[in-house]
Amino acid sequence: MHRLLTKEVEQRGYKPVPVTDDAGQMVGYYVPWFRSTAQVSPKLSPERRAELDRRLDNLEDSISYEEMMKRLGLADHRPPKQ
Repeated sequence: MHRLLTKEVEQRGYKPVPVTDDAGQMVGYYVPWFRSTAQVSPKLSPERRAELDRRLDNLEDSISYEEMMKRLGLADHRPPKQ
């Protein structure tokens, strides 16, 4: 998984990578911090901007890391030891 994510990040030029669940629904973005050179936020459609604003206005509805992994179908995945 680490190699796949690294390859995807490099191919996108270290820009945010959309994260989707098994149903294809976007659940968030992975933003590489170590080489991020973005000067402005990514351009979003009005619908996505409204959804982002809704989520930011309702942070109490956020989910845990474990729940995110479960939604992505990776509940049993363990990250490699470094």
